[in-house]
Amino acid sequence: MFAPSRREQMRLRMALQGPAGSGKTFTAMTLAQGLSPDGRFAVIDTEQRALEYSDRFAFGHLAPSVADPEQLPGMVAAAAAEGFGALIVDSFSLYWSGVGGALDRVDRKADKRAGWGEYRPIEAKMMRALLGFPGHVIVTMRVKTEYVTEQDQRGRMVTRRLGLKADQRDSVDYEFSVIGEMDTDHALTVVKSTCAALTDQRLERPGADLVETLAAWLGQGEPAPDATTFRDRALVKDATQPDIRALYDDAKRRNLLGAVLVNEVGEPEELGALLVRLGKAAPMPQAVTA
Repeated sequence: MFAPSRREQMRLRMALQGPAGSGKTFTAMTLAQGLSPDGRFAVIDTEQRALEYSDRFAFGHLAPSVADPEQLPGMVAAAAAEGFGALIVDSFSLYWSGVGGALDRVDRKADKRAGWGEYRPIEAKMMRALLGFPGHVIVTMRVKTEYVTEQDQRGRMVTRRLGLKADQRDSVDYEFSVIGEMDTDHALTVVKSTCAALTDQRLERPGADLVETLAAWLGQGEPAPDATTFRDRALVKDATQPDIRALYDDAKRRNLLGAVLVNEVGEPEELGALLVRLGKAAPMPQAVTA
């Protein structure tokens, strides 16, 4: 039941949080461009402002009119189908507190408890799709802010803006390997990291150095298959039921069954459902006769 541990190459799962103007979008684009093998990345632009950076970056752009958690898996599948090496969701907070987001959906229900019960499976599917993207994922999150007045080094009273809790559900930080908190000086403080080189680091205007550190960490170990690899192997013409069952078991072990991809007829479908469907239709291997 237990397999030996081994290090495999990984895709980044990162959240950048901070107040308006702290540089979340610019930093996310810098990292996405630098980490993508061909520099191509896509942006799901719920803030409707990402095109302001099109003079500095070339990227695939999609601006949904509402941040609907039920629609996000299809957009993730589309980004995977177009071969983008990285995906940015800017801002992921609106899937929580924006029009069409979690709070909005639940508030429209007369029975709030039932509303949360209805929403949780939708949220789980959204997260599985996002984290199953076959490339790097970076989300930005707003923070609830407050202002404090304090004395500076010259004895003057100045007002400073502080970043507080991310505007998302309380346990969202468990979903990401690296979380960076940005301030109005455009510095990034790493508040969570499974990359030892980044633990408790504060980076002034993060850029190429951070890309290099992340690339070295993510690239350690053997190449690892992603959700697209499993889909393509299952769609091979002569794949048998045992072949697809083995693919299902391996994808399950890698926590990829919830990844959403474009299937053979161009529709978004969860990898697990696709493998089950193809497995039922696949032939059994022919018996070998003496």
